[in-house]
Order: sequence, then C-alpha cells, then structure tokens
Amino acid sequence: MANWLIIGGVSFIVLIIIIIIMFIYTNKSKTDSTSSTDFTDIGTCSGQYIQSGTTTKCVQSCSPGYISSIDSNQCVSSCLNFISSDGTMCVNSCSFSKNKKCVDACADNEYNADGSCVTNCPATLPYVSGKTCVLTCKPGEYIKTGNICLPCNAGTYSDGTSCIDCQAGTYSTANSSSCTDCPDGQYSTTSKSSKCMSCGTGKTNNPTKTDCVACANDEYLGNDKTCKPFTLYSKEGIDKGSHSDHTPYTFACNKPKDRLDNFNVKIYDAPTGRDAGTYRVNFASSIGDVNTWTWNADLGGIPGIGDPLRGKQKNYSISDYSCIKKED
Repeated sequence: MANWLIIGGVSFIVLIIIIIIMFIYTNKSKTDSTSSTDFTDIGTCSGQYIQSGTTTKCVQSCSPGYISSIDSNQCVSSCLNFISSDGTMCVNSCSFSKNKKCVDACADNEYNADGSCVTNCPATLPYVSGKTCVLTCKPGEYIKTGNICLPCNAGTYSDGTSCIDCQAGTYSTANSSSCTDCPDGQYSTTSKSSKCMSCGTGKTNNPTKTDCVACANDEYLGNDKTCKPFTLYSKEGIDKGSHSDHTPYTFACNKPKDRLDNFNVKIYDAPTGRDAGTYRVNFASSIGDVNTWTWNADLGGIPGIGDPLRGKQKNYSISDYSCIKKED
C-alpha cells in the first residue's frame, strides 16, 4: 500500500513538471514569432525596415554598414539617389550635394552646378554667375575672361554677353537688361546716363527726352508733366446788369484748377446811355494766371484798353467771360 502511494505521488509530480515545461515552450514560441520571424511581405514591416541578410527581420534601425531606404522600406548598402547629410538615410533630392551626399551648402572654393558642389564648372554649364554654374550669363551681365559673369555698370545694359551704352534720353541702373526712357518731365543729354534730370518749372521734355521745352500757347503743363490742350468754356449765369464806375465785379471759374481766360466789357456814356463799344480783356496778358479775380471796375483804366471815353462818366456791363478748363 505504501509503495502505491509513493508511485502515485511521483507520477503527480512528473505530470506537474510536464505541464510547466509545455507552458514555457508555448510562450517562448509566441515571443520568437514576433521578434525574429522571416518576413515575405514588406507590408508587415510598416514603420520599420527589412534587414537584409541570410534572414530578413523587421528592425527599428539598420545595422552598421547599411542605410535606411524610405522608398523600399529596406536596409541597403548604397542609395539610388542621395544620402542624407547625417549618412543614415536614402533621400530622393537635396538642395546641395557632394559625391551624392547631401550638404548644407557648397564650400567657399566650390560652385553649385544644378545642386552638385563642384570645384570646376562642367562643359554643360561653362559660365560662373556668383557661385552658380550656368549655361549662359544672365541679362544685365557680361562675360569676363575666365568665363566669369559680372554685372554691367549703370548707364549700360546687356543681353548676357557684353555691356552696351544707353543712349541720350534713356538711363539704366547697374545689372540692367535694357535701358529705360526718361520719365515725362525729365531728360538726359548724354549716353551712359545712370539717371535723368528734371525739367524746370513750366517745362517738359521734348519727344526724344534729350532736352526741355515750354508748352505751346494753346497748351498747359499737366500734373503728369505733359503738355495738354486748353479747353475753353463760357461761364454761365453771370451778372450782366449795368454797373457804375468803380463798382467791383468778381470773376470765378467753375473748378479750382481752371483759369480765367478773357472777358467782354461793354461801356456806356452814363449821362446819355450811349453805347461806347465792347472791349475784350485777356486775363493771362493783362492780369495773370488766376482762378478768381475781383475787378475794381476803374473804367478809366481798363486792363489792356485804357479809357474808351476819356473825361466822361461811364457805366459798364459784363456780357460774358470764359475760363480755361484743365483736365487734371
């Protein structure tokens, strides 16, 4: 009886040990399946990389000697395009590179040839503009010995080959691809001008912009510094009544920029009422360039006329007056 008890106890202990061993083996198999499984589908390594070798494993970072390829999600020995500046990743492009490795900028003794840092520009980009290799110099530059592109001086222009003088009536600033006509109201008298000079008061430039001229008698100088034709209009609703000598009369145009042109004054012999004639007075020649004017009606000294009835008492009336309309 005792022997059977001993045998039964031993069997129970062996069974317990077997159960424990099976439990440990099962959990170890699950762990191994997530940590070092061979992958046949790259998609199972999303967010990680496939480590090349005798077996492919999903890893967080590549082993020494390998580079992370974002496009293929693999660890590779060399990149198809460029290597990042820290040497850990393949990239499709970068602003500057040297020997297919990205760099922040080209060195002082290097030039940028389509993103590659080189010490000598290639035959496909033979000229140097600043720190860049180019196929041709830019407009506004000229070619100096050694295939160097330099900016043209003010007063000249270039199509990218040589500097050409600007002609009188035009000007340019440095590095210009063309000459610019002087603005209205300005001129230049010589070639190679870097700026234009302003015309004096009341004048504007001639058609070639090489000198200044005054506007014609039937023109005025507008705010845009060009001569504009006068437009005349008769003032409406004026006082046409009869007034005695020295009774003031005020003339006024419709707008502040308009100017008085002329007026017609009719003179009468006061005692008899006899018509002594109508006289035309020009403001510009007799009074000046004015917008409004009050006449003291001294009939013995009409501007530009004098006394039409010397020594006699006179009355007057204004039959009409006109203004010059300015467009601006």
